[in-house]
Amino acid sequence: MTSVSSMTSVSSMTSVSSMTSVSSITSSSKPVNSFEELIKNHPEYSVLCSRCNTKDDYIKIRKALQIYNIENFKDTETKNGVLLFKNNKLNVNPSLSPPEAAKKGFIPFTFFSTMKFANPEDQALIPQLREKYIILRNKPELGGIGPEDPNWKTAQFNENASMSAYHQFVGVKNMNWDLFNVLTFGLEPGSITPNSKEAVILMLNELKFIGNVWAESKCIPHESLGLYFHVYPFNSVQSLHMHMVDKREQHEGVAMKINKHKNMPICEIIDYFEAMPRRSQRIAERNASQNATPHKNFNL
Repeated sequence: MTSVSSMTSVSSMTSVSSMTSVSSITSSSKPVNSFEELIKNHPEYSVLCSRCNTKDDYIKIRKALQIYNIENFKDTETKNGVLLFKNNKLNVNPSLSPPEAAKKGFIPFTFFSTMKFANPEDQALIPQLREKYIILRNKPELGGIGPEDPNWKTAQFNENASMSAYHQFVGVKNMNWDLFNVLTFGLEPGSITPNSKEAVILMLNELKFIGNVWAESKCIPHESLGLYFHVYPFNSVQSLHMHMVDKREQHEGVAMKINKHKNMPICEIIDYFEAMPRRSQRIAERNASQNATPHKNFNL
């Protein structure tokens, strides 16, 4: 666990010189067209491609977003040519099939598309939280519902399948843009409640509670439970979900090793927000970001 002292304070956030940061980004002639491109290609941030699973890594990528300019990200970020957000919401239409959604300019696939297929037995685990969250499964052929599942015999050797014999997801039903991924938590004032820090911590603790209930239902020991986020742009599905994973070695698949470098534990994110000064950190981040150079002026 990263020490609380490494948490970026308000004073250190506000003392970061935007000009210094921008100058380091504009040190060569290749323009930056997206936040994803900045992270994957800029020498200061590309190290996150090989590891984004600690609080320090989360601090680093949040700082990169601040420098990139949060409003630019919200207004212009695309994935495979499709805008991620429209009108402060995730750019999705769950009523359309992925091909239809793509044709009409929506994100083709998110977990909002699969919520209608959620298993009722899974939802029985969270009777008081169903309005906000939903427990989801992987595609049948990708395993994740137990070691006795016939699909696991092949899925455990598939690097794109479930990370473990027990691997499910918790989806969040809120479509606000800042809840599309852990990267942007709390950056939109009033999106969850007027006090973003407390609201984010409440949500994280509710997700952690769901993970613990799920693990208990599968007889997974507490110390063997992994609760992870994949921070954008290292995620594969553009809607918020938490991975619930059995870490016991006998149940791990090859996908566990493949994803280990980007499995951001929920405890790291909780530590980040609990160390954040009340309200002022979010305000400092947004104010610094509003003064940052628009991304169209950045170069690699």
